[in-house]
Amino acid sequence: MEAEFDGQDYLIVLNEKRRDLQTLREKNLEAKLVEMDCSDKKFILEFAENKGPDGIYLMYFPKECKTEDDIEETRVKINEVAYNHIFNWGRFRTRYGIFGVIEILHGWDKL
Repeated sequence: MEAEFDGQDYLIVLNEKRRDLQTLREKNLEAKLVEMDCSDKKFILEFAENKGPDGIYLMYFPKECKTEDDIEETRVKINEVAYNHIFNWGRFRTRYGIFGVIEILHGWDKL
């Protein structure tokens, strides 16, 4: 899995669709979050029920962050609906906040 943040939008790419999606059902997927400022932050994709309107919920840790620089970890939770959409259609996209977008794509399976 790869995760990128351009200052507004998140792009998550599952490099190996079947393996990454199967692993996601069993445990969280982790990656370094690639950002414009080259910071070294942790990104976690989690399969769990959540309160996101489209089945995707974004959280930052520690929760008491005052600025973007204080964020150490970004976590995206996806529920069954979002998971199935990614599995069947290869992508899922939703808005968070006013302007931001979270997009999850699967790459090609390596044979």
